[in-house]
Amino acid sequence: MRPTIATSLIHRVAALLITTATVGAQDGAHTGAEVFGLVQQRVENVWAQPESERVEALTAIEEELADVWSPVSHDSKGALEYNPAYWTAYVLYRKSVALMSGGQFEQGRGPLHQAVTILERIETRDADVLALLGLASGLYLAYVPRHRIIVATDRVNETLSGALRMAPNNLRVLYANAIADFNTPEVYGGGKQVERLLSTALALPDQEPVGSTPQWGRREATMLLIRFYVDQERSEDARRLVDKARSQWPASPEMRRLAESAMTRE
Repeated sequence: MRPTIATSLIHRVAALLITTATVGAQDGAHTGAEVFGLVQQRVENVWAQPESERVEALTAIEEELADVWSPVSHDSKGALEYNPAYWTAYVLYRKSVALMSGGQFEQGRGPLHQAVTILERIETRDADVLALLGLASGLYLAYVPRHRIIVATDRVNETLSGALRMAPNNLRVLYANAIADFNTPEVYGGGKQVERLLSTALALPDQEPVGSTPQWGRREATMLLIRFYVDQERSEDARRLVDKARSQWPASPEMRRLAESAMTRE
């Protein structure tokens, strides 16, 4: 990605995120470590909620996390423990996505910056931390001044490449690299790896739930691949994947829109 595509990137990312990410919470309160173990389950449970309710739902999770752990209470230069830091950053990232896709672009900047800052301070950065950092810092390119876009983009690419070297068969790593390639204009070599990365990700077996280990990403990868097929006018491939996806996420309003797009595109 280069400075000349900064403006188009903002619009492309914002439009894409409307179809690929949601946030939310269940009713009921939890305390301590249990909160972090339930974050991704609660995020998934919002998938059927109206989009207008998602920011409020995510804010409820954010506030609950802050009751048991907050990076503000730590030394600003110190390393942060993996589990609370990762999931706090994940919620902040999703909140930013919800704000941006809901038309509140400027309001998305704050939580996204917080997410990047927290992830950069995690003491042990495994592939999942790098993947989430790549997603968050990649989205933050929408706020980076034009004269800094090359340096910022190179840093995102280094983060994602590092994650891929570390864990080439991690679903979230593959998804993060795919979305970066998807958002890179064809003139700069973008779009060549999207299908391979996402097909590899979706061929991976489902993970067995183990505590608070990250497992999210299959829905996001599926929707991005559908979007790629639609954009490439590969209607048959798009419809095939839509049929499978609708059985897994039947209540998703974003999935319904993608399905309509796939069915009407000749």
